[in-house]
Amino acid sequence: MSLISLEKLIGYIVSRLGCVHPYRVSRILMLISWRFKEVYNKDLVCFTVEGFEAGYYIPEVSDVIKEGVKKDSCYKRDEVRRCAYYTCGSVDIEDVSIKKIVDSVIEQTKDLGDTDLNRLVIKDPRYNDVLKRKNICT
Repeated sequence: MSLISLEKLIGYIVSRLGCVHPYRVSRILMLISWRFKEVYNKDLVCFTVEGFEAGYYIPEVSDVIKEGVKKDSCYKRDEVRRCAYYTCGSVDIEDVSIKKIVDSVIEQTKDLGDTDLNRLVIKDPRYNDVLKRKNICT
């Protein structure tokens, strides 16, 4: 059971980062999940991971954003910059323990380029286990 909906967590990340590609959201989401597990020894959210040694994607991230764009909800796409942004103000995470970890990971990764951010995830010893399981939950 997830402690926060994946949709809300993705909305929070996108609303904080501005125009962001699902690739970047996926990397941040993985790091948030690992950090939460380290601190609280439980899963924050569950999601699917498709990939190989050099990279991956989380289908649910694209699905949430595409569905939001299609329904003309809070997500909009910038086709020129190839990113999505959240137009309904900011999403709030009421649980302080969750918000603290999410904000910490966003702050830690904000100055990393996509290559360095990807490397941070795929070089982590937990990454291969996630690939074998094809999901983040244990």
